[in-house]
Amino acid sequence: MEIAPMTKRDKILLYVVSMFAFIVLFVRFLLIPGIENHQQAAADLAEAQDAQIAMQDTILKAEFNANTKNTNWGELQSANALYYSILTSDELDTLVTGLELNHSLQPTSLNIGQPATQNLSWYIASESAGQGAAPSAGTTAAVTADDVGTTAEGNAILQQFLAADLIPDYDQPGYFKTAAVTFSCTGSDTDFIAMLDDLAAGYPSVQLQTFTISTRSYANPDGTSEEGSVYTVSLNVILCDKGGVQP
Repeated sequence: MEIAPMTKRDKILLYVVSMFAFIVLFVRFLLIPGIENHQQAAADLAEAQDAQIAMQDTILKAEFNANTKNTNWGELQSANALYYSILTSDELDTLVTGLELNHSLQPTSLNIGQPATQNLSWYIASESAGQGAAPSAGTTAAVTADDVGTTAEGNAILQQFLAADLIPDYDQPGYFKTAAVTFSCTGSDTDFIAMLDDLAAGYPSVQLQTFTISTRSYANPDGTSEEGSVYTVSLNVILCDKGGVQP
């Protein structure tokens, strides 16, 4: 069987098919990968430029950030200057017992809890701290709401501490603790009120939680009876691990 010679029309058709195949292969294996590589390179360049800008901003702000950190550290030291460091039970005993004896009150009982870790982000200084339980019916009316209300002033330093915007940097586990202290004592209402006033004015690291006043009868050796007041007070002592956090 003889193959017919290619006509001019066949040659043109073969040329067209060859060019079409070349174009398809060029687009598929050269043009498309080139476009993809270009797009990826552009994306990498944009990412690198963003990283460079962020790094430049960090470098420019390095001094500002360092100054801010030092300022915050100074504010922290100022804010907790009147707060106690982590105290032992004996030191808390000395603190509370000394407070009673300094106001001519006689200690009768004392219970000191273990310091518990607190979290500044959810700790709120109560505006009504110092509002103790109302005196019982048998108690003298000498203790008034105005007298007790003065103890709320003891929260002023803590309120400043919370408002100092130090929570993100210094609210670390174990830094801020409170120790619950409950004690009972006897004495006069005047001395007890003086102790509450002193507690509010001179002990910002000690928060009055509650207090109760009860009246008890005592038998004298001569057979007569005598009434006296017993004061039961619950406190929260704020402790800061000042050596545990460094700038």
